[in-house]
Amino acid sequence: MLRGRRDRHHRLGFLVPFAFATVAAITQPFVGHILGLRVAETQPAKLAAFELAETTEQPAPLRLGGVIIDGEVRYNFDIPKIGSLIARNSFDKPVPGLDTIPEDEHPPVNLTHLSFQTMVGLGTLLAGSTVLFWLARWRRRDLTQNRWFLRFAVLAGPLAVVALEAGWIATEVGRQPRVVWQVLRTTEAAGDSPRIWWSLTGTIIVYAGMTTAAIVTLRSMARRWRAGEHDLPSPYGPEASA
Repeated sequence: MLRGRRDRHHRLGFLVPFAFATVAAITQPFVGHILGLRVAETQPAKLAAFELAETTEQPAPLRLGGVIIDGEVRYNFDIPKIGSLIARNSFDKPVPGLDTIPEDEHPPVNLTHLSFQTMVGLGTLLAGSTVLFWLARWRRRDLTQNRWFLRFAVLAGPLAVVALEAGWIATEVGRQPRVVWQVLRTTEAAGDSPRIWWSLTGTIIVYAGMTTAAIVTLRSMARRWRAGEHDLPSPYGPEASA
């Protein structure tokens, strides 16, 4: 009976944050698509790098993978017309290529493209996993009892962080060599304060300490729960049977 109560508490502890994660994971692709539709107008060089478009294409394919080597796109797989749909919300609108932009205005194309695709790929994976979970639950299959799904759920946290960082790389590297398109170049905005390294070092130390404390605390709680201790300072600890 004690084990059953503990399992119910753990399942509740999983379902509550997972419900919020589901809303975020499913909403994010739509929000990203809406915001991304402006990139063609406001930052065409970034869009060309996202799509790995050397030349203007109409309609443009969705280019999966690939890098530019010696001026040639290699190792890519193209899905016809989907690039125009994603970038321009149309099956036949053109996606401007790098050939329409002065060479000194090109961002680091390969890094921008791969970061963008990493973000989109991981975001799609995480959104798909939430749909799979609730679909299985609707069909009366509880994936919280599946060890492989729980392992994936643990891995989903770091994957979300990777997707977030990849998105920032795509955003900031893709706008280079400018901070504001056609207004301010990065070389004009960059500072040279030596104190920035102290700030970065302090931030790394603080977050490393918080991460270590969280891991130690969670492992300690898990160890005590498995041992069946009753007097735990946690609402999810096991309860004594009546």
